[in-house]
Amino acid sequence: MSGTGASSFAIGDSTSNLIITISGLTGTGKSTLGDSIAERLKIKHITRSHKAVSGAKEVVEFAKNASVSYEKEFDKETVLAAKGQDCVVTAWLAPWLIEDATVRVWLYADLAARIKRKGEEMKISAAEAEKYINEKDNFNLIRFKEIYSIDLEDRHNFDMLINTSRLTVEQCTELIIFLSLEKDKKRFR
Repeated sequence: MSGTGASSFAIGDSTSNLIITISGLTGTGKSTLGDSIAERLKIKHITRSHKAVSGAKEVVEFAKNASVSYEKEFDKETVLAAKGQDCVVTAWLAPWLIEDATVRVWLYADLAARIKRKGEEMKISAAEAEKYINEKDNFNLIRFKEIYSIDLEDRHNFDMLINTSRLTVEQCTELIIFLSLEKDKKRFR
């Protein structure tokens, strides 16, 4: 996925590995789906997020205070973690930064489903969940464009877009695994 200006530390030549990258806005099910795929394929799930570092409720404030150099180093570590192994990587920027990903998947879901998921996960009201989702998504849309010139709304380089509010985790898992194995036939035949 060249031409983004983001590939100064991207993986470029490990085509022998199955690398599935999954991105999507807040509450679309990236981590849940990554866990499911990794378990089914018996591969590593690499999931790095500011949420894990800062705590779910403080993630926007944490990201606002993070320097550009910190952000780039954080993303570089995610990319390097995927190098040389079969894995599924769930991170906002993974499909753009991991240049030789086998499959790039964008997850989306309607706002009501995302609010419900985040509200339950974080044990907050629907109004608080909606505010959290809007703040985080809007911040990331602007931040990633500023740092990497990546437009999260441009998904032309993705292999698959999945509406997770209309399909179960199992159905999404099956679709992604099917596509991954189809694209990587040379290794699985």
